[in-house]
Formats: sequence, C-alpha cells, structure tokens
Amino acid sequence: MKAELYDLLGSLGYEVYEQGSFTDEKEYPDSFFTVWNDDTVAHSHYDNVETATTWEFTIYFYSTSPLLCVDVINIVKTLLQKNRWIVPGKGRDAASDAKSHSGRMIEAYFIEKNEEEKEDE
Repeated sequence: MKAELYDLLGSLGYEVYEQGSFTDEKEYPDSFFTVWNDDTVAHSHYDNVETATTWEFTIYFYSTSPLLCVDVINIVKTLLQKNRWIVPGKGRDAASDAKSHSGRMIEAYFIEKNEEEKEDE
C-alpha cells in the first residue's frame, strides 16, 4: 500500500518523501509531498483469522505557495477516493521547518483485504 500511495501521489508531478527524511543540508524543493504511515492495524476477523488490514497515513504537502497547498490537497483527496481510499475531511494546516514553505496535511486510509478474502469475491 505504501508503494501504491507513493505512485499515486507521484503521478501529480511532485516528489514524494518519507516524513522527517530531510536533513539540514538538503534544500527543500519548491513543492513536494511527505508521507507518514501512522498505523497498520487489523480491520476485521472471522474465525479468529485476520481478514483485512487498515493502512493509516498522513499525507503532507509543502510549497512556497500557500494557496497551492490547499489546491493540491483537494486534488489528492479526489485522486485517492477514485482509487478506493477513504479520505475524511479536507485537511488542515501543517507546520513547516522552513520559513519559505507552507504546509497542509490530510489523513487517508485504505482497507486491504487479505488474499483469502479476495479469492472469495
């Protein structure tokens, strides 16, 4: 799921990084995503067997343009929903370590059915 999320976000034309992966020496791109996998938990069970897993992510978008942050997060919501992701709300502002950049963040969830469940469909 993590790779799928990175691919979907990357399709928008911006680089995607793991949250917190920038070092002090590296200069921020003008606009970019970061992603953090908050949790990956059992979603459901049947006969004491886990049948699905919920992937929970926080997606951040940083840019030198504060308005672009709002627009891109809205685009992300639509893109993910079209690809069967759950994206509640429209996001919120996110703190930035660089004075030159503004940030916006949104949560996204994907319920991944285990292989046995997929075969039954």
